[in-house]
Amino acid sequence: MRTVCIILAGAILALTACQRPPEVIPPDPDPTPALCASYVEHTTPAHDSMYNLPSCMTALGCRYHLPRYWYERPVPSPDDPNQILYYVKDRESDIQTGLWIIDLCTGTRTHIFADDVWHGTEWCSNGWILFGRPGQEIWKIKENGDSLAQVTFSGRNIYPRQVPGEAAFIVLHTRPSGQGDVFKYNFQGVALDSFPAPAGGVSPIMSPDGQYIAYYNAYKRIIYYEIAADTFHLLDISDVTDTFGALDWMPDSKHLVWTDATHGLFITSIETGQSQIIKATGYNNLIYLIPRIRADGQALVVGRVEQETIGLDQVRQTQSLVMMRLDGTDERHISLPE
Repeated sequence: MRTVCIILAGAILALTACQRPPEVIPPDPDPTPALCASYVEHTTPAHDSMYNLPSCMTALGCRYHLPRYWYERPVPSPDDPNQILYYVKDRESDIQTGLWIIDLCTGTRTHIFADDVWHGTEWCSNGWILFGRPGQEIWKIKENGDSLAQVTFSGRNIYPRQVPGEAAFIVLHTRPSGQGDVFKYNFQGVALDSFPAPAGGVSPIMSPDGQYIAYYNAYKRIIYYEIAADTFHLLDISDVTDTFGALDWMPDSKHLVWTDATHGLFITSIETGQSQIIKATGYNNLIYLIPRIRADGQALVVGRVEQETIGLDQVRQTQSLVMMRLDGTDERHISLPE
């Protein structure tokens, strides 16, 4: 039995929960770690069906063949570039569902939280891992799977991200009235500050130098907030994107890396507004999801989905996590169960 501490109005309530202790799975005989010599190169399948838009995806509706394990939200460790936090959904059994950490040099995988996770994950420099739960509040757990606790209790709080250099994090907070803001909390759940959020802006991310907050936006624009000037800036990227997705700050705090489900991975300068594609994909058949920059600033990790046409109305999906350099080169597959 594990003790679960829930912080509420300054009090700590000790509860017990029937949650399994962290499950440690030994490495495969031949692991494929990210920074070690046995790392496996990942290449795009060379079949024409990867680049043809199936008719069912335009009007008729497709039948999808999905993999058992769906991997997403990879987050590199803030301290060790060889460790990656990720979420997996097991479609056949809930046994494997939850948050895992993989050591890319040993291949060891540790199951630290066994339940569904919603609306973002974050691995913080103080050893806490933050994540959203059903109910749209933020929870925390130690990287060793200990000390599970709810952190926020008021309003709707999603997409946690650590404030660089501080024992604090920001979330997108929605009040009961529907008004949205960015709230800054400490790890005891005390609100320390707030910042305005733009209409349609989600998943706020503070820049490494602490000067800006960037937002994903569904209207083909990058929106970032300059904290000292109390000013929003808009970067129109409609000329290069059809389906703008998730983003992350580059180490220099002057560029953002972001995904487009149609065209690939891009980097955009906040100073010039110019965008550069670093990883091109075939239309709708190869998709990158939710990039995260590694703590040493040398690489990024991202989810990758491949869609293969089978006949006129079927699509087979395969899904994985990959790592690459910040210029999109040297893409490598992270070995996980299929």
